[in-house]
Amino acid sequence: MKKVWLAFCLMAVAGVSNATLFTTTLFTTADDTGSPSVGESFVVTGNSITASFTGAVLSATAGRSFLDITWWHSFDTTVGTSTSPATGAYYTVTQIVNGRVRSTNQQSVNYTIDAALTEGVLTVGGAANGSSNPTFSLTGTATSSYSSFSMSSTTPFNTPMMAGVVQKDDLIVRNDADVEIVIDSIEQRYTAVPEPASMAALGLGALALLRRKRSK
Repeated sequence: MKKVWLAFCLMAVAGVSNATLFTTTLFTTADDTGSPSVGESFVVTGNSITASFTGAVLSATAGRSFLDITWWHSFDTTVGTSTSPATGAYYTVTQIVNGRVRSTNQQSVNYTIDAALTEGVLTVGGAANGSSNPTFSLTGTATSSYSSFSMSSTTPFNTPMMAGVVQKDDLIVRNDADVEIVIDSIEQRYTAVPEPASMAALGLGALALLRRKRSK
């Protein structure tokens, strides 16, 4: 019995670790910030997508107090066989904003950066299928030299993701007049997690092993 439950647990973990998100990728972008323009490029590494930016400067000199970028990508988690039908997978998404900040008046200046990274998942047919909407802030003190910053948040999807499209609307806001903020990249990391039925089964397996051990 012990070997059976161990094998089951290993199969469940393997199923999670083998879930593949980006079997197809297609990127389109819409830069809502106007002039001056912002350049974007995208890199896919495993289940992570990083959007890197050029010209994403938020300052009074640049005439921009916010960065509003919308982008889309396609995905497909359905990996099926003749004996195991394709199914979706449950994921959490970690969203990371990386950049640099400095003071523009040669003095130390307190700053605040606010981020709202809305992400909605649509099925192939266009129906809504989960969302992730973290908002978070970063405060600090800027000097005349650039210093790097990173801010992040992790949120779950409450429905399994299968084939479809993810739409992202990333809004970064600078709240202080005497600072310059450069947004270098926004990364989205997807982590597959056991779906509720598998978690329950794993819990029952662990309980059975514990009772067996106590009975001995």
